[in-house]
Amino acid sequence: MALYYLSILYGALLTVGVSLAALAVSVLLGLLGAGAKLSGSRLLVALATGYTTVIRGIPELVLMLLVFVPMLLPAAKVLEIDLVHFGVVVVVNMMIGLVTPPFGMLLFVTNALTGIPIRDMIREGWLFLAMLVALMLMMVLFPQIVLWLPQTMGYGVQ
Repeated sequence: MALYYLSILYGALLTVGVSLAALAVSVLLGLLGAGAKLSGSRLLVALATGYTTVIRGIPELVLMLLVFVPMLLPAAKVLEIDLVHFGVVVVVNMMIGLVTPPFGMLLFVTNALTGIPIRDMIREGWLFLAMLVALMLMMVLFPQIVLWLPQTMGYGVQ
């Protein structure tokens, strides 16, 4: 029984240690990125922007996929939703979520890359967002929009 408690204690200490190390690295990278952007050097600004886009943007997408898909996949199987259709709907939903305020990460990335104010992007992008929502509605109501090409190429044909 004592070995069990030691294992739990070791796991807790390891988790705290990794969390503190991640915090320290995040603070260091944040300070370096801020310093690079404030330096005025075009190369350093480009490197800091690339870091912001690639290192911080891609994990958010992967995290959303890793959290939501395993939660929703069993329900999709029970409801007999085609998995290709399910995957396309999930990706388009994520895209809608990434371009809508207040958590629209793509708005912040585009702002960092181009310097265009977020207010202007929202004002000009509402039609694009409306089209994405209309497309999502059509894909949900008419799955053949998504499944036509895969089925033409032999998917699901026995």
